[in-house]
Amino acid sequence: MGKPSEQTIEIVARGIWIENSKVLLCRNLAAGYSYFPGGHVEFGEPASLALEREFAEECGENIKAGRCLLTGETTFTQNRARRHEFNIVFHVEPAPDSSAAPPRATSAVPRPIRSLEPHIAFEWVPIAALPSSTVLPKWLADELPALIEQLGRSTQAPPGGAIRDPHTKTCGTSVAWMSAIES
Repeated sequence: MGKPSEQTIEIVARGIWIENSKVLLCRNLAAGYSYFPGGHVEFGEPASLALEREFAEECGENIKAGRCLLTGETTFTQNRARRHEFNIVFHVEPAPDSSAAPPRATSAVPRPIRSLEPHIAFEWVPIAALPSSTVLPKWLADELPALIEQLGRSTQAPPGGAIRDPHTKTCGTSVAWMSAIES
């Protein structure tokens, strides 16, 4: 075993924001891959609040983290270093009390989300395209279409925007678990 500082498990809160059969992704402009928006949870910070903070920092969006949809872990190599992440994935949508938020999309095309950081960009991607995309972690991109179906949700948003009421009885209290540990 190495030093504790070399062997850490990163806790990452990620958000699934769906509008009009599309999901919001964040693209790393230098590396070319995409991921579900969010970021690292700080010590003592609830994961849902970390996600809300990360959205505000990265794109200026005031969102509300809803129900935890699933959790999962993955290990991977990045820049020749081994990484180990534990992901907590939430349903998100714009905060209802945000008077500063731009109007929600009413057309088939969700409104653009601008990045406040020069190394990333945000884009809306059809949910059905996720399994064939360059979204990381791959297990989450592969699992999301089936998860939406399992939860009894349509990928079509109701009039006015995002999927509503993340606290459905269909979900119960269980949270799906996915693991993609490399050997």
